[in-house]
Amino acid sequence: MRACPKCGTRYPDEVTFCSKDGTKLSDLDKVTRSLARDEGTVLGTYRLIELLAEGGMGRVYLAEHIRLGRKVALKLLRSEYASNAPAIKRFFREARTVNDINHENIIEITDFFEKEGGDNYYIMELLKGQILTDALKETGALPVPRIIDIALQVCKALTAVHASGVVHRDLKPDNIFLTERGGQKDFVKLLDFGVAKLMDVQDCMPVHKTGVGAILGTPQYMSPEQASAKPVDNRTDIYSLGVILYEMVTGRVPLNAETYGEMVIKHLTVTPPSPTQLSDLPQGIPGEIEALIMQCLEKNPNKRPADMVEIETRLTYAGRMESSELDPLVKPRTRRVSWLMILFAVFLGCAVVGFVLIAQLDGDRPRPPELPPQPEEAGAVIPLEPIQVETIEITFDSNPPGAGVYRDGAGEPLGTTPFSASLDPASEPGVFEFRLEGHEPIGQKVSLQQNTKIAVTLARLKKSPKVSGGKKKKRKKKKKKKKKRRKATPDGGTPPGVEDSSGTIDPFEEDE
Repeated sequence: MRACPKCGTRYPDEVTFCSKDGTKLSDLDKVTRSLARDEGTVLGTYRLIELLAEGGMGRVYLAEHIRLGRKVALKLLRSEYASNAPAIKRFFREARTVNDINHENIIEITDFFEKEGGDNYYIMELLKGQILTDALKETGALPVPRIIDIALQVCKALTAVHASGVVHRDLKPDNIFLTERGGQKDFVKLLDFGVAKLMDVQDCMPVHKTGVGAILGTPQYMSPEQASAKPVDNRTDIYSLGVILYEMVTGRVPLNAETYGEMVIKHLTVTPPSPTQLSDLPQGIPGEIEALIMQCLEKNPNKRPADMVEIETRLTYAGRMESSELDPLVKPRTRRVSWLMILFAVFLGCAVVGFVLIAQLDGDRPRPPELPPQPEEAGAVIPLEPIQVETIEITFDSNPPGAGVYRDGAGEPLGTTPFSASLDPASEPGVFEFRLEGHEPIGQKVSLQQNTKIAVTLARLKKSPKVSGGKKKKRKKKKKKKKKRRKATPDGGTPPGVEDSSGTIDPFEEDE
């Protein structure tokens, strides 16, 4: 019998890898012994109190310094890796990587202890709060303002990570911790750099190599290139962030599968539905955020946002706009609507009963004599109030400004951003396209039933690489000599000055 050292699932002896997370299986007895350390075990100057969490390479315990009484988080390398030198190296590279980045939104590591064949662990700050996974389990989809706040902090942390030449490669809700600091709720701490990959900042090439065919990370949040064991760069974290954003706005991951292999195939071949295509979407989603999510989930890394700075800029624009100014593509479906409908039905039923009772009581009372009908005046016309058609105000803005806004593919723009336009209301949304030289055009659906403000961020066009090889030599055009037509002479001979078939020229030719 074999078992997965990561999740503990048991398998027959002929199975090699876990079908849930792809981890290589070990002997059941070995896995059982290494699942957890007993409470009270002392490692160096720290006593283990409680198991808090576990990952693919290690487990995190609540620990206490035996002399100072200070409580910390202690991450212990699994015992099955204690004699694996590459695993130990990768485990402690996380501690060094985190200390080198030194960002407020990344977990702080204060000390580490390395011993090949023995206990390998490091000490982290003890956080109080919950991981994003638990927050999603409690509430399902999160409110849009909260999503933007959390995502902005993740972007800032990953900007620092990528600037240090590191790719996280295991970005998921389990590794996003929400705590409270200085009165700020949902203060983000990015965790677990155990499978982080060092990159060359200049050309985004891997500095160290992972084993051939090795796939590190969590299947549901893997990028297509990571799932297929291809070289990765910072854009793999962008894809994973897109999966997390999708889950925060809808309450579910964009792609799911029962087995690890099926999950990999879906990442490579299946395009997930956009959030607004879901029939049971729990809330309205601004068009700008939905477009950002779907761009992050592009299979081709070149089609994703360029970096975390671009994502942060677009999220900041969406966050600054008031909820009433955002154009929700789908209205929220809440229980409040159902209660209002129930109350309205009850009120309507009471009103009907009341009218019936009044009518019955009124039938028993004597009625006054009816007045004879008054004759209408001849030619009298009842004036009708003129129908007034109101207009709506649409405000257009872009980053950078100066973009032309075209409606429904019209040849002439409505104006140049920023500007406002008065339009006739319509039941169907209008399609407006933002165009700016040197930037990718962006189309936007806009509701034409109320005053709205639309702001987009235009991405720059990527310059095509110059082809080396020096200047092109201009080819000299050879002038074609016009052959003079041969004029026939009376005797049928060759006219003067014209070359005959023998190549002789008549020297007595006269100029015309």
